[in-house]
Amino acid sequence: MAYRLFKKQPGRVQVALTAKLLAGLERIQRSWADYMAKKTNALSPRGAKRYLFAFCMILAFFNTCVLSEALQEKTTPAISPPAAFPRQAKALIPQPAAVLTASEQTALRDLHRKMDSLSTTPAGKASLDSFLAIHPGFKDSLLNAEQLIK
Repeated sequence: MAYRLFKKQPGRVQVALTAKLLAGLERIQRSWADYMAKKTNALSPRGAKRYLFAFCMILAFFNTCVLSEALQEKTTPAISPPAAFPRQAKALIPQPAAVLTASEQTALRDLHRKMDSLSTTPAGKASLDSFLAIHPGFKDSLLNAEQLIK
């Protein structure tokens, strides 16, 4: 038998709230059932059968539509990464000056130093090349950010 070290017991407030919620839900269900009973008592058996048949036909149509959509094979287009944009001599829209804190500036410089130190070993060079293959313009963006800081 497993022993629980911290066994949580529901508090009085939680129990009272749950009881009130359940009583309210039961009251709503009873009022809805009474309302529907009053509406269906006025129908003749023939009218009730017609409404039931119409309801079943609508439900069958809806289920048929859902099943046909589910059974159709859909092909999703392959998503390819966007090509790198060519560098422009001047920006088309004037950019506001970058506002970086001193810690963010040192973090950028440290990142650039770490990326440079990765190229000193063969394993680091392989991981750097694979990273730059996935993110082709990252090193250029890093250099641009450092030039903006200076």
